[in-house]
Amino acid sequence: MTTMTKEKPRAEVLDPHQTINSGPALQRWRRQIKISRPVYAKLSDCSARTLATVEGKNRLSLKKLRKISETLSLLTALCEIMEPQNVSSWLQQPNEWFDGCTPMQAVDEGKIDKVWELIYHTREGGYL
Repeated sequence: MTTMTKEKPRAEVLDPHQTINSGPALQRWRRQIKISRPVYAKLSDCSARTLATVEGKNRLSLKKLRKISETLSLLTALCEIMEPQNVSSWLQQPNEWFDGCTPMQAVDEGKIDKVWELIYHTREGGYL
């Protein structure tokens, strides 16, 4: 009697630099890095419902959806300096760089430039 083992399906390899040209691609990418719709929507300064509508469209008008594409750029940059699966929790943890606030709170207060500054310094080897 031969025992056959069933192979696990391969996990999709995360490419934080992949081109996002449709709503479903945006949704898959967002899920790959484990960013919830409410968190992505909040970063994009839109409602979760608006983001759901965008994710249902086959073509994205990045010009029309500027904030959503800016958020994609920010999250892609964060994926470059840390493990993609850690981005969501990092966004919601207090950080000394933001005077004890979370990065999400900094974004809410209009201080997204502080997040970009941290990304820059980390890339240059000056923060983490």
